[in-house]
Amino acid sequence: MVFHLLRLLKKKTKDIISHKKFNTMKERPIIFSTPMVQAILDERKSMTRRVLKRYPNEKATIFEESSAWPKQGTHVAKFRYPGDLERYEITDILKCPYGKTGDRLWVRETWAKVSVPDGTTARKIMTVFRASVCSDDKPANGWKPSIYMPRSISRILLEITNIHVQRLHDISESDAIKEGMRHDLSIIGGKFRMLDDNLTPRASFVNLWIHINGSWLNNPWVWVIEFKRI
Repeated sequence: MVFHLLRLLKKKTKDIISHKKFNTMKERPIIFSTPMVQAILDERKSMTRRVLKRYPNEKATIFEESSAWPKQGTHVAKFRYPGDLERYEITDILKCPYGKTGDRLWVRETWAKVSVPDGTTARKIMTVFRASVCSDDKPANGWKPSIYMPRSISRILLEITNIHVQRLHDISESDAIKEGMRHDLSIIGGKFRMLDDNLTPRASFVNLWIHINGSWLNNPWVWVIEFKRI
């Protein structure tokens, strides 16, 4: 009897530890292009899409966030068997590299260190961000790529509110708006430009995707990450 209780207690302890590990909030870096940083700062962007590095099984049609296998992944892919009974088969366990709902993302963006007068004979070093510079002028030492931004100077912190998986072409007009698109804006030459001929938000997103990723036609599986700025 005592041995049985000890086994139950040991199993319960493992379950609690596993649950705590899955539910511990983590911070991870995420890179955004300059136009997308501007959209976040303008409170126009609350969603981003990132390509899956490993595609799920072709027959998978349902994707759900799951804490059942915290070490293996954050989501399960499955399909439903035909018929009246609700029977499912799990085909894949997927791990989102950006975390899970409740985790945080600190934004890496294009930046530079510049020397400016401090009101005395000395000078001080400041961090400037390309997304907040209106002109095309470059700092004396040039812009530093976003990949090299350290956590200590990141100015934008996001909290993940939802993650799901879908094909790229399945983006809706409403989701394109959450991606920061507008009917009168599109990405031209790496910048948001006002348009004389209005595009739908989804068409503007297509232009954005091609500018950043180079291809739209292959219709990859993507992580759809919704977030809020904190």
